[in-house]
Amino acid sequence: MFGLGHVLAIIGAGLCVALPGLGSALAVSKAGQTVAGVTAEQPKAFRNAFLLHVFPATNGLYGFVGGIMIIQKIWVGGAPADVTTQYGWGLLLASLPLAIVGFLSALYQSSVARASIQLVAKRPGSFVSGLMITGIVEMYCILAMVVTILLIG
Repeated sequence: MFGLGHVLAIIGAGLCVALPGLGSALAVSKAGQTVAGVTAEQPKAFRNAFLLHVFPATNGLYGFVGGIMIIQKIWVGGAPADVTTQYGWGLLLASLPLAIVGFLSALYQSSVARASIQLVAKRPGSFVSGLMITGIVEMYCILAMVVTILLIG
């Protein structure tokens, strides 16, 4: 039977996918604009700039994983599992760390990625430095994903 528990869990899965995905789309768009501007003047910087630009996209992938994990809890063998309202609330709440942090960290990571792209354009040997500072923001989305996965169970 399909009930309120399912609806709540589906909302949680939707948030888990939609918010980090939206954050990643906005972030990659901004970083991509920086890549285009930088490589118009420094074509050799494209490869490293592009790699830095891809970083914020990972948040959307993490959200997708979280959403799939929730969906797997409510569908078994193509049929709705027995999901109580309480369990549905639990899955919805479990989605929030990844949904919220995934959205916000993508936006903040875009700012760092954009600065790193400009750094690489001005100092070509600084790619690893740019990668490290952009990656630190990534860590918070990964931590949120781990919490969501542990809460989903």
